[in-house]
Amino acid sequence: MSAPEIVIPEIVKQKIASIQQKTGIGYDEILRDYKSILSDPFITNDPQFKSDVERQKYASAVLWTRYVARPPMRENDIIPWGCEGERITRKGKPQSSVYAFVKTKSGIVPKRIVLSGPIASKVRDIVRDAKYTVKLGEFQQGGDMIADNRSHFENPVMINMSSESLVQRLGATRVELKDVHANNKNALSKTDSKGYVITTDLKVVRGIMVRPTTWERDDHTKGGVFTLANDTLEQEATVGADGTVQTPGLTCWTAPHLLIYQPESEVDAIGTIRRKDKESTEVNMNCYRILPVHARSLPSQD
Repeated sequence: MSAPEIVIPEIVKQKIASIQQKTGIGYDEILRDYKSILSDPFITNDPQFKSDVERQKYASAVLWTRYVARPPMRENDIIPWGCEGERITRKGKPQSSVYAFVKTKSGIVPKRIVLSGPIASKVRDIVRDAKYTVKLGEFQQGGDMIADNRSHFENPVMINMSSESLVQRLGATRVELKDVHANNKNALSKTDSKGYVITTDLKVVRGIMVRPTTWERDDHTKGGVFTLANDTLEQEATVGADGTVQTPGLTCWTAPHLLIYQPESEVDAIGTIRRKDKESTEVNMNCYRILPVHARSLPSQD
């Protein structure tokens, strides 16, 4: 037996029309979302709702907050190429980032997409070098984009793109490890007027992967780190006060699920390079992608 047709009250139709006018999103699309909300088992079965009118009123309020109280969203064609792992913001909300090529009116450009809320954990499942069509919002025109529970990363279509082609399309600058280690200004990523690193000013550094490691933060999210080193760095390793061996090279912070190669693999790390702080001469990389050069994969965990 088919489900009964949902009857839409006139007041809800007016609300949908108002949302359409404010956001420019099609009436039918908003209506489908309303029906989806109203069909949620929580609304249909929970005894907190005493009548259909109460359910409709609640669904209408949820619909309004989805479309009007948050940034509007549009469908975008994207090709993810890198990411940052999940962590908890100061406001207590899960967040991760995907770096992708995004099709815009002015062409295909690299952008950062912030995954906010429960969707943040999906960063581990998003396929790199594959095309998605997904709903995204925008913090400000030309700025970072945002994905939330209205965004569905589904049906990826693989794109044949070599490592060399990826680096070229990103416009990433290849820098030598010795120049990074010497704190050469040209090896650092640019910063904006507020001192924040410009996430699209990407650098590529080649080296031998040393001690790839994962750890757990205080907020119970996980991080990854490794050191890039090679034979152009003549300094000797030292032992820290806590007994750990400190290898000369570039410290690279990354998402744990990107650590798929064994120690002593030669790789290209793509990301932004910055000083540890304003007063420090120490630099490190936020690494969004690791490309194999002469690399051995870790054994499968399946």
